[in-house]
Amino acid sequence: METRGKFANDLLTRLGAPTSRRNRQALVAWMQTEGYGGKNNPLNTTMAMPGSTIFNTHGVRNYVSLDQGLEAAYKTLILSDARYGYDRVVRRLRQSRPPHSTLTALIDSSWGTTDLVLDVLEDVKRTWPEMASKPAAN
Repeated sequence: METRGKFANDLLTRLGAPTSRRNRQALVAWMQTEGYGGKNNPLNTTMAMPGSTIFNTHGVRNYVSLDQGLEAAYKTLILSDARYGYDRVVRRLRQSRPPHSTLTALIDSSWGTTDLVLDVLEDVKRTWPEMASKPAAN
Protein backbone atom coordinates (compact mmCIF):
# COMPACT_ATOMS: atom_id res chain seq x y z
CA MET A 1 0.00 0.00 0.00
CA GLU A 2 1.41 3.35 -1.02
CA THR A 3 0.78 6.18 1.41
CA ARG A 4 -0.23 9.77 0.77
CA GLY A 5 3.13 10.87 2.16
CA LYS A 6 4.98 8.74 -0.39
CA PHE A 7 2.73 9.89 -3.23
CA ALA A 8 3.44 13.50 -2.20
CA ASN A 9 7.21 12.83 -2.16
CA ASP A 10 7.06 11.17 -5.58
CA LEU A 11 5.04 14.01 -7.12
CA LEU A 12 7.29 16.66 -5.62
CA THR A 13 10.37 14.87 -6.97
CA ARG A 14 8.86 14.76 -10.47
CA LEU A 15 7.97 18.44 -10.23
CA GLY A 16 11.52 19.33 -9.21
CA ALA A 17 10.24 20.67 -5.89
CA PRO A 18 11.71 20.10 -2.43
CA THR A 19 10.22 17.23 -0.46
CA SER A 20 9.91 19.56 2.50
CA ARG A 21 7.36 19.08 5.24
CA ARG A 22 5.61 22.25 4.02
CA ASN A 23 5.15 20.80 0.55
CA ARG A 24 4.16 17.37 1.78
CA GLN A 25 1.57 18.87 4.12
CA ALA A 26 0.09 20.94 1.29
CA LEU A 27 -0.23 17.90 -0.96
CA VAL A 28 -1.63 15.63 1.76
CA ALA A 29 -4.22 18.29 2.67
CA TRP A 30 -5.10 18.50 -1.03
CA MET A 31 -5.54 14.71 -1.21
CA GLN A 32 -7.60 14.67 1.97
CA THR A 33 -9.90 17.38 0.60
CA GLU A 34 -10.36 15.58 -2.70
CA GLY A 35 -11.25 12.37 -0.87
CA TYR A 36 -11.15 9.01 -2.58
CA GLY A 37 -12.64 9.88 -5.95
CA GLY A 38 -11.23 8.30 -9.05
CA LYS A 39 -9.37 5.01 -8.67
CA ASN A 40 -5.61 5.50 -8.26
CA ASN A 41 -6.19 9.26 -8.50
CA PRO A 42 -5.64 10.94 -5.11
CA LEU A 43 -5.78 14.47 -6.55
CA ASN A 44 -8.79 13.74 -8.79
CA THR A 45 -7.19 14.91 -12.02
CA THR A 46 -8.98 14.69 -15.36
CA MET A 47 -5.95 13.95 -17.58
CA ALA A 48 -6.78 11.16 -20.03
CA MET A 49 -4.23 8.35 -19.96
CA PRO A 50 -4.10 5.02 -21.81
CA GLY A 51 -6.71 2.67 -20.32
CA SER A 52 -8.15 5.31 -17.98
CA THR A 53 -11.91 5.65 -17.67
CA ILE A 54 -14.17 8.46 -16.57
CA PHE A 55 -15.17 8.41 -12.89
CA ASN A 56 -17.73 11.23 -12.73
CA THR A 57 -19.46 14.02 -14.65
CA HIS A 58 -16.57 16.40 -13.93
CA GLY A 59 -14.25 14.19 -15.99
CA VAL A 60 -12.21 12.87 -13.04
CA ARG A 61 -10.47 9.71 -14.20
CA ASN A 62 -9.93 6.19 -12.92
CA TYR A 63 -6.35 5.09 -13.61
CA VAL A 64 -5.01 1.60 -14.15
CA SER A 65 -2.30 2.08 -11.50
CA LEU A 66 -1.14 4.57 -8.92
CA ASP A 67 1.97 5.20 -11.04
CA GLN A 68 -0.32 6.22 -13.90
CA GLY A 69 -2.25 8.48 -11.50
CA LEU A 70 1.03 10.06 -10.42
CA GLU A 71 2.03 10.65 -14.04
CA ALA A 72 -1.41 12.14 -14.81
CA ALA A 73 -1.17 14.55 -11.86
CA TYR A 74 2.34 15.56 -12.94
CA LYS A 75 1.31 16.11 -16.57
CA THR A 76 -1.77 18.08 -15.55
CA LEU A 77 0.28 20.42 -13.38
CA ILE A 78 3.15 20.84 -15.86
CA LEU A 79 1.52 20.71 -19.28
CA SER A 80 -1.64 22.71 -18.67
CA ASP A 81 -2.06 26.15 -20.14
CA ALA A 82 -1.14 28.95 -17.72
CA ARG A 83 -4.72 30.22 -17.78
CA TYR A 84 -5.66 27.33 -15.47
CA GLY A 85 -3.35 28.67 -12.77
CA TYR A 86 -1.54 25.40 -12.04
CA ASP A 87 1.79 27.06 -12.83
CA ARG A 88 1.38 29.18 -9.68
CA VAL A 89 0.84 26.04 -7.59
CA VAL A 90 3.97 24.43 -9.04
CA ARG A 91 6.01 27.61 -8.56
CA ARG A 92 5.03 27.78 -4.88
CA LEU A 93 5.89 24.11 -4.40
CA ARG A 94 9.29 24.66 -6.04
CA GLN A 95 9.86 27.58 -3.66
CA SER A 96 8.70 25.46 -0.71
CA ARG A 97 6.34 28.22 0.34
CA PRO A 98 4.16 27.76 3.44
CA PRO A 99 1.37 25.25 2.73
CA HIS A 100 -1.31 27.92 3.18
CA SER A 101 0.28 29.91 0.33
CA THR A 102 0.48 26.91 -1.98
CA LEU A 103 -3.10 25.92 -1.24
CA THR A 104 -4.33 29.48 -1.79
CA ALA A 105 -2.85 29.25 -5.30
CA LEU A 106 -4.69 25.95 -5.73
CA ILE A 107 -7.99 27.53 -4.64
CA ASP A 108 -7.42 30.36 -7.13
CA SER A 109 -6.74 27.87 -9.94
CA SER A 110 -9.23 26.01 -12.11
CA TRP A 111 -8.70 22.71 -10.25
CA GLY A 112 -11.99 23.01 -8.40
CA THR A 113 -10.69 22.55 -4.88
CA THR A 114 -12.49 24.90 -2.48
CA ASP A 115 -11.22 26.82 0.53
CA LEU A 116 -12.19 23.83 2.66
CA VAL A 117 -8.62 22.69 1.94
CA LEU A 118 -7.34 25.37 4.33
CA ASP A 119 -9.40 23.90 7.19
CA VAL A 120 -8.19 20.43 6.24
CA LEU A 121 -4.60 21.73 6.30
CA GLU A 122 -4.95 22.49 10.01
CA ASP A 123 -6.14 18.91 10.63
CA VAL A 124 -3.24 17.57 8.58
CA LYS A 125 -0.72 19.58 10.59
CA ARG A 126 -2.26 18.48 13.89
CA THR A 127 -2.38 14.78 12.99
CA TRP A 128 0.54 14.64 10.54
CA PRO A 129 1.80 11.07 11.03
CA GLU A 130 -1.70 9.63 10.71
CA MET A 131 -2.64 11.72 7.65
CA ALA A 132 0.64 11.03 5.84
CA SER A 133 0.27 7.29 6.38
CA LYS A 134 -3.25 7.02 4.90
CA PRO A 135 -3.49 5.04 1.66
CA ALA A 136 -2.89 7.20 -1.39
CA ALA A 137 -5.55 5.49 -3.47
CA ASN A 138 -8.68 3.43 -3.33
